[in-house]
Amino acid sequence: MIARWWASTEQRAYGRTPLALETREALGHAVAVRLGKAFAAQHQAACDGLDRAAAKPETARLPTPEELPLTGELLALWSDPTVRQPVVSWLNHCAGLDDVARVLEATKGASA
Repeated sequence: MIARWWASTEQRAYGRTPLALETREALGHAVAVRLGKAFAAQHQAACDGLDRAAAKPETARLPTPEELPLTGELLALWSDPTVRQPVVSWLNHCAGLDDVARVLEATKGASA
């Protein structure tokens, strides 16, 4: 649920079209599986429900870092939270959503 609302908040901050329900659900599922796997590995626990959830195919495309930079970075970090990697991007620059929105607009204008 947190990942779904994070992405929705980011999308609204940029004035983008709301995410489709299928995309929000796929995002929530992807994050739940990724964090569940990390927790299970950390505690050496087996979980049949997690295995079934992980085997379930994605029903929608997840937002890309170009569409939602902060959500994209979180998805990358959560792809394997057990790997200790420094964050060297938006998440460690203390940027607000308005800062990210300005950069996205400037980038869009430069590529047009």
